[in-house]
Amino acid sequence: MEIYSQGKQDFVDECVSNDDSFSEEDWVDGFEWICISLSCIECSNHNKNWMEHETM
Repeated sequence: MEIYSQGKQDFVDECVSNDDSFSEEDWVDGFEWICISLSCIECSNHNKNWMEHETM
């Protein structure tokens, strides 16, 4: 699994400045993109990027 996150200043500029439900401390709990790959231990089949989703 890979999780991509923007930097703190980008979060503050984009989210905190535009939405008062966010605070500067929230940036550690958020992420911008998640990517999950699967591998079978039995047959070694690998499914790269099984699920990708933009979250912000």
